[in-house]
Amino acid sequence: PTAQPEEEPTAAPTEEPTEEPTAEPTPEATATPVSYFPPEIDLTTPGIVTGTVASFPARVRALPNTDADILARLPETAVVLLGGVTEDGTWALIKVVDERLEEDGLEGWIAQDLLTLFGDASILPLFGLDGLPLNPPVVETPTQIAETPTETPESEATPTPSPVAEATRPSEDATPTPLPEAEQTPENQSPLPTPPSTPTSTPSPTPTAQEDTSPLSTPTVEAPTPTRPLPAPAQDELILTVQGDAIPANPLDLLPTLAEDGTIYALDFDPARSDEVEIWSGALGLDDGRWLPARPELLWPGTQVYVRGEPSADDPMIIIVDRVRIVAPPPDWQRLRLFTVPRYATAIARDEALSLLTLRNDPGIWLLETDDDFTAIWDSGQGIVAIEGENGGAVIPSSNIAAGISSFVYNRNDGLMVEVTAQPFYSLAGVSGDGEGNLWWIEVSQVAPAQWQLWYFHNATRSLTLAAQPPLAIFANDEGALLQPSLVDVRLNQDGLSLLVETSDPASARLYTGLYRVALTGSEVTTVTQLLAAGTYRSPLRVNPSGTRLAYFVYDSTLESLTAGFIQPPNRIFVLPLDADDTTPIPIYQVETRFEFLAPNLSWRGDDTLILARSRFSPEGVFALERFGIVAVQIADNGSVGEVTYLLPAGTLMDDFAVCQDGNVMLSISGTPLTDAADAPESTEDAVPGSTLAVWPVDQDPQSFAMLEADVLRIQACWLAPSITDSITE
Repeated sequence: PTAQPEEEPTAAPTEEPTEEPTAEPTPEATATPVSYFPPEIDLTTPGIVTGTVASFPARVRALPNTDADILARLPETAVVLLGGVTEDGTWALIKVVDERLEEDGLEGWIAQDLLTLFGDASILPLFGLDGLPLNPPVVETPTQIAETPTETPESEATPTPSPVAEATRPSEDATPTPLPEAEQTPENQSPLPTPPSTPTSTPSPTPTAQEDTSPLSTPTVEAPTPTRPLPAPAQDELILTVQGDAIPANPLDLLPTLAEDGTIYALDFDPARSDEVEIWSGALGLDDGRWLPARPELLWPGTQVYVRGEPSADDPMIIIVDRVRIVAPPPDWQRLRLFTVPRYATAIARDEALSLLTLRNDPGIWLLETDDDFTAIWDSGQGIVAIEGENGGAVIPSSNIAAGISSFVYNRNDGLMVEVTAQPFYSLAGVSGDGEGNLWWIEVSQVAPAQWQLWYFHNATRSLTLAAQPPLAIFANDEGALLQPSLVDVRLNQDGLSLLVETSDPASARLYTGLYRVALTGSEVTTVTQLLAAGTYRSPLRVNPSGTRLAYFVYDSTLESLTAGFIQPPNRIFVLPLDADDTTPIPIYQVETRFEFLAPNLSWRGDDTLILARSRFSPEGVFALERFGIVAVQIADNGSVGEVTYLLPAGTLMDDFAVCQDGNVMLSISGTPLTDAADAPESTEDAVPGSTLAVWPVDQDPQSFAMLEADVLRIQACWLAPSITDSITE
């Protein structure tokens, strides 16, 4: 770890910065990580999320990054309990719960791609990539993990001999109703489309009082069909179809399958082996005709397989697996549906929608309206991706579980909802709008992570199309390792399409391996340019609405700021010009004292103003943070920078903020409401229950406008009704 300032590991500072509203906590530096696994999560907690190690060696680290100390190396099939995930879904906070191992009870971080998860990871607490909780639990009432409403397979140390099967369709945890049949149009890969030059207007929905999630139409899905013929089974192989309803499959349990003659077999896997499963490349939509190593967790219901093995001596209907070859994914996979939730559409049309919120003790995404009424519009999800433009809105991604179903819901500002599910054996990696109502995303293979495809939802035709499938080696580091892409931004131009793509190295579980600009003409990649080198930036990466600037965090070890042992939160912000020949990053802001850091919020307010949070460690511990101030950094055309800072009064803390579509900033406040700041208590133990919402117009102090009984965890999207904005700014 980077050496810390001399004063940090010892006693608290002897003098405080004059602007600090409360006494500074003493950062605690230690050579070993402090235990911060949520104490309320154990094997008896309802709705727990467990996992097994899928790849050896699985390194357990002190923090969620590959530079942190390695605490242990876990073998395959090691069983772990999850206590949290990073916001981008790449790292999991785990506790080893496997009595077979000497590491039993060990806590630390592990790359989520190295695990097979059982349970809904979206209910877990969120952490930043610096190891800090994004929203620490309330001290008085510890956050409880909500019980997931879906049936979750349990992770067992040994297989259970009960092979009963009933053929079922794959189920989607995130959908309120079953997906409708989508018209599959097998065509050659279509060239990159030219969307209309002006946004396509959509009629405003007619307000209704009855909730309705029925599909509006039968959309189309356009993708090429592999032309290479399917290989025939060997003479000693059975042709079987996987049954059950577990996605991902649990290789520690017997896997039910169905033969063509109706015979039910159960497959018994050896947890000590990692070479039992292969997949035909055609099952991934590829046309190179080869077998690839795969994981048994990909044996989803409906998958067709060739199986070689021997009957069990105890039960001839149980097959001791020698080899399983996946030849076809589940048929009739529903990828796209369009629907409306009238309550959401009505609130948007009437300017009664204030924001989308995540609540601390209630799962899902909630709509807050002007009458302070809450409506759950989606039953899962902890994060939202804002989509700019007239046909913009908010994207709610599902939890990105390795070897599991990956999907998102696009809540458009016109009230239309678009649900997209990744193709079988693929995961979503970044979603972006192009400003004209079209939505773009990357799908990466769960078998070969460097294999990726670019897809888009076309607003005018309401269709889903494969736009490009670039070669594998388009992203590679100096050692030749293939990097996995994630879409940051997309822009249409006269020559075609320009992508901003951030990369990671799944083989070494390394993040921040480079930011690239990719130019496409039609479906062909023409140029690839590296904009930021590996290790020179931290997330989040934020592009302004016009696509001319990119803002990002940096930790600068030469700049004194608040750290604690291995935890080194960002302390500077840079802006990268995207529309100039000179793309040299420009320093925009840095910590104002050595007793603070910058995390985790970063948002654009228009093209020229950044909104960020000033934070410090909480007195409750170094693994909790307090946002004590909010800053607006204004960037002039000539490059000069000005700033406006608001420090919250004593007894008041900011849980989250979001930039609203009307240009104001909505704050979620805990503790004493801003209007009563003069009577602020000295301790948060006397804090007002629930959350207070306030508006910050930037050019004047924030003002409270609503006191809620619920505890707000995140402000995911914000509109702000004109009536509220006008009353505050008058």
